[in-house]
Amino acid sequence: MASDSEGETAQREAGHQNHFRLLSQEGQSWSGREPDVLFQNRGDGTFDEVGNLVGVASRLDSRGAATGDLDGDGDLELVVMSRNNPILKIYRNDTPASGRVLLVDLVGGAAGTGAIGAQAVARCGDTAVLRQVTAGSGYLAQSASTLHFGLGACEGPARLDILWPGGERQSVEGLEVDHRYRIAQGEEAVQAQDLRERNYNAGEVPPPAGEISAPLPEVNLDWLDDAGSFAPAAAEGIHVLNFWATWCTACIAEMPDLEALSAEFGPQGVDVVGLIMDERDLEAEVRDFATARGVTYAQAWGTIDFESQVASIANAPAGAIPLTAIVEDGLVRYTVAGRIDPDDMARRLTALLGD
Repeated sequence: MASDSEGETAQREAGHQNHFRLLSQEGQSWSGREPDVLFQNRGDGTFDEVGNLVGVASRLDSRGAATGDLDGDGDLELVVMSRNNPILKIYRNDTPASGRVLLVDLVGGAAGTGAIGAQAVARCGDTAVLRQVTAGSGYLAQSASTLHFGLGACEGPARLDILWPGGERQSVEGLEVDHRYRIAQGEEAVQAQDLRERNYNAGEVPPPAGEISAPLPEVNLDWLDDAGSFAPAAAEGIHVLNFWATWCTACIAEMPDLEALSAEFGPQGVDVVGLIMDERDLEAEVRDFATARGVTYAQAWGTIDFESQVASIANAPAGAIPLTAIVEDGLVRYTVAGRIDPDDMARRLTALLGD
């Protein structure tokens, strides 16, 4: 078996170092496009994978996940942190109500303990559920410290048996289901709070972010085709600036949408410009990559500093892409951290053109 030459070995090592530098120094993503998964407990020791079914099978470079009742209706929402945009995704739980719940906040007797390590068993009818207050819930994640007990069809009342970190035991009886309780170590009195109606906000969506008017930082960017430079802050008219890279899965997914926007609004004077965040020595690969995906809108080389400044305007972490900005006469009018909504972009461009 022939061994590699010194040149081939050096080239391979340089490639490895380049990948590690992108990951460790510049914080870029090395996503393998693995989908996120969600397992549903059948209650008999087996599970069903339902990520695609419920809409959480994202192919972003996800790292951490946490749960908590964010809207106060008794079911748990899911928060997922990814390395690339959108950094945080919040999945509201609109699953049809099918059982009773009990939420409990435990307050430890020793100052600063937060009751970490406390165990509690909720008993309701034939149902017994064990929960523990923990200080972490996986990589880069901390779920809500409120204990959540699913009690099935039991209508109550429920009993809670608590084992505090110091070994003290405490029991509280007569707890109503579908309530949230605050229980302090060693105290008989408990504080109760009604939960909101389950899924009261189903179907509601957050309102779109309002327009902004922030000066675009001044910078000169080189065109991919070597035809001079581009100063977006000084450019007149409306531009859609899109930071992307060949390794960014969400960037690739939105390319057809950007191409369609360019085709629709280009004749009206809107210029879509892709700002490449790959290494400059990958010019040939980037050019082939864009061509293979039918990208015809203009391309220029982005910079880390410029991306960071635009990310600051968008209230997004530096280096996270895709990142898109609508710029009018050097003023940032709208930003999107993460994959664009083409219909929303079209509405905003139409409004600007009509002003």
